[in-house]
Amino acid sequence: GASVYERGVSSGTQSYATDPIEFPVGNYIPKPFALLQAAGEAKYTDDSLPSNGTLFGSFVKSTISSGTIDSIDPSEALNIPGVVDFVSASDIKGINNIDSNAGIPVEYQNELFVSSTVKYYGQSIGLILAETELISREAAKAVKVTYKDIKEPILTIDDAIQANSYLPALGPTTTPPSYTTGNIQTGFQNSDLVFEGSIDVGSQYHFHMETHSTTITPFEGKYEVTCSTQWTWLVQILCSSVTDIPMNCFNVKNTRLGGAYGGKITNPVIVAAAAAVAAQKTNSPVRICLTIEDNMDLMGKRHPFKCNYKVGVNNDGKFQALQLDYYDNAGISYDASVGTMTMALDTGDNCYYFPNYSSSGKICQTNIPSNTSCRAPGCLPSIFFIENIIEHTAAKLNMDSDDIRNLNYYTKGQTTPYGTTLEYYSLPEILTQIEQTSNYSQTKQDVATYNKNNKWTKQGVSLVPFKYGITIQGARFSTTITVQFDSTVIVSTGGIESGQGLHIKVAQVVAYELGCDLEDITISPTSTEKNSNNFPTGGSIGSEECCKAAITAAQTLTQRFTQFKQLLVQQDPKNAHLPWKALAKLAVASGVNCTAMGWILESGAPALGGPFQYNTYGAAVARVQVDVLTGEVQILSTDILFDCGTSLNPAVDLGQVLGGYIMGVGYWLTEEIDYDKDTGILSTNDTWTYKPPSVKDIPIEINVGLLKDNPNPNGVLSSKASGEPATCSACAVYFATKNAINAARADNNQTDFINIDAPLTVPNIQQNCSTNFTQFTI
Repeated sequence: GASVYERGVSSGTQSYATDPIEFPVGNYIPKPFALLQAAGEAKYTDDSLPSNGTLFGSFVKSTISSGTIDSIDPSEALNIPGVVDFVSASDIKGINNIDSNAGIPVEYQNELFVSSTVKYYGQSIGLILAETELISREAAKAVKVTYKDIKEPILTIDDAIQANSYLPALGPTTTPPSYTTGNIQTGFQNSDLVFEGSIDVGSQYHFHMETHSTTITPFEGKYEVTCSTQWTWLVQILCSSVTDIPMNCFNVKNTRLGGAYGGKITNPVIVAAAAAVAAQKTNSPVRICLTIEDNMDLMGKRHPFKCNYKVGVNNDGKFQALQLDYYDNAGISYDASVGTMTMALDTGDNCYYFPNYSSSGKICQTNIPSNTSCRAPGCLPSIFFIENIIEHTAAKLNMDSDDIRNLNYYTKGQTTPYGTTLEYYSLPEILTQIEQTSNYSQTKQDVATYNKNNKWTKQGVSLVPFKYGITIQGARFSTTITVQFDSTVIVSTGGIESGQGLHIKVAQVVAYELGCDLEDITISPTSTEKNSNNFPTGGSIGSEECCKAAITAAQTLTQRFTQFKQLLVQQDPKNAHLPWKALAKLAVASGVNCTAMGWILESGAPALGGPFQYNTYGAAVARVQVDVLTGEVQILSTDILFDCGTSLNPAVDLGQVLGGYIMGVGYWLTEEIDYDKDTGILSTNDTWTYKPPSVKDIPIEINVGLLKDNPNPNGVLSSKASGEPATCSACAVYFATKNAINAARADNNQTDFINIDAPLTVPNIQQNCSTNFTQFTI
């Protein structure tokens, strides 16, 4: 009989370098609250005990996807013991709009509470306030809403294309770029082979362990807002906007987030603004903490994408022309859709040179929540698209896809279609190293041998490179440092700690710049009182930009301390040898200003031209095994090599690379968002129906390394961002799985190329293996 498959315990290795010269910067130092998180003792927004008189809010959600409200009757809910009030659009004293884009016409805005037109199933119509959370949740279901003029919803990109439903380009902030280099038509005419294709990728829920939550407490005409957000400034702006209360009356604060991934940049304003309106109406503390079902129903997710492509290539595998037409599913309003499409277009080439190139994008308006930023927004699908084009080209020419890649990689000094010059180009070194460390050539041979000898399980292997541009232009961040009388140091930043290690990196930089001990530094919660007008902590730049601001603040303090020390030396030459702690105590005691703020506004032109300050590079090799009969897949091994410049903290950056990769694994293999095509109901709104990767979905062997001896001249202390780029390498598991599927199809004499829309879930894999009953012979 057949042997029973047993999955081994996951294991792996890490490879990195440290630099003792800049200690503690560059050293492998775990996050200071990591043990608290692991023990479940770290406190998050919804962990604080409610104060006396706190009212608990639950949303009343629409039960249609497109239509008009005819009536709202909260009387039954208000008669339930413990229910205090119902808040709706009529209670909004300011502007009933929570879109983060200014100047958007009303028909494209995103209302806090629906005033008339319902645009998606589960949209917020009002808020029930009650004495307990349980009562408010049950009472919200008792509010009676009737509708008229109900229409069939537009849900998918294909629906929107058919209905010609797009968000218009109204100006610079609502218009994605388009790129053309060379002459695309001449390129096609001069190609030996021209072919076309189309492929779609789905959405992804951010799946932060902490759902969206806000507590607002009125006090003497002001409001203390504790919110699970990546962008305290936006929460402050929109709480002010919906209530018509000045911004200086709102202090928005956050200690840490229980995960974010972009989902807490614009999405939190739904909860925060609702709580603000409720607190204004009742003059009571208001607390809203969403269930996972409400979190998934109300909130936007990763943008689904479609790519239609046309390729011109010569018989030797050299590309001559590429035309890309992107579509993304925005949902009901703009939100982050233009930025997401822009990032997709700015990544469409990945690592490959096309002498004739054209790319453009359209933003589809549909009846689902406004989709928003999600780890590597736009870049994740666009890198997948170009890698799929590589695979399609290889199949057309009957060549190895790795040979197609090698023929078309950029070379150092070339310029991308969007104007970035590849000056510091580490990809060739990365490819050489990862092919050696992963034993890639031998692995390909081993996989081919395995597939020849096995019918009902197949293996696949794939190597995927990536180029990921980092944009900092327009960013603004602040860091404030205060030295205390006992020489300890308090630091506060405008950035948000979301598990990405922002706090420990800032503390390391402060310790290095001041010359104090890392153990003497504490990071206080972020608040708009201390650090206002900051950009969102997103785009992988928050940690480095806050470190940059910290350097400015620390240098100001160092200058003051140096001047003060010169006075002390004049009094007594022995003071030239004062240790830092003694000097700090004397400075505070003598009235030296021991508080300094560093402010960073990135107003200069990008260092490399085009939109990017610098590029990160990396590659991943994935080997998988597929059960042809069931569609189950195991990731046997993964090797990742990532260019992080000179890492500020390898412990943090390796964690980010691994975390991003596993989030990508979920996107390509297990996570599927499904809206009912008739009603628009989200049918995958809990952990029973929506499946992020679990312990047996991660690679059995995973080896991750940071490229050594490769400082970044355009980064903070020679570093590079690490939060998002490696997510893009995870499509290696898709292509490895696709290769296993192709091996199964070949056994059934099906060798034609097929595009398989992502994700490759178990049913999707099983059905595409094309097994039929004629193969079941003894």
